[in-house]
Amino acid sequence: MPAPGVELKLARVGQQMEGRLRGPNITPGYWADEKLTQDAFDDEGYYRLGDALAFFDPDDPHKGFTFQGRIAEDFKLSTGTWVRVGPLRARMLAELGDLVHGTSPSRGPIATT
Repeated sequence: MPAPGVELKLARVGQQMEGRLRGPNITPGYWADEKLTQDAFDDEGYYRLGDALAFFDPDDPHKGFTFQGRIAEDFKLSTGTWVRVGPLRARMLAELGDLVHGTSPSRGPIATT
């Protein structure tokens, strides 16, 4: 949940809901770049996080949200079907985690078999 004094709203972007924030501790914009600032905020002054969120329990919003990936990482197939990368990645790692191995320069081993 947001910090005291910060407002959180969900805004529809395509088939997803994007988290957006407004409050005294949210940046007023990009230094000397009006275009980036305009793109970063909606018409109500909420900062566009770029994170797709969904209610953990749609019947009880007080239970919070689940992260559904980044809005910009989704893509459309030639058939017109949208692919939501965040949930797909999470499911693939859950199902194939023991088969994924290698190293990351910043984190070392990704997974072991």
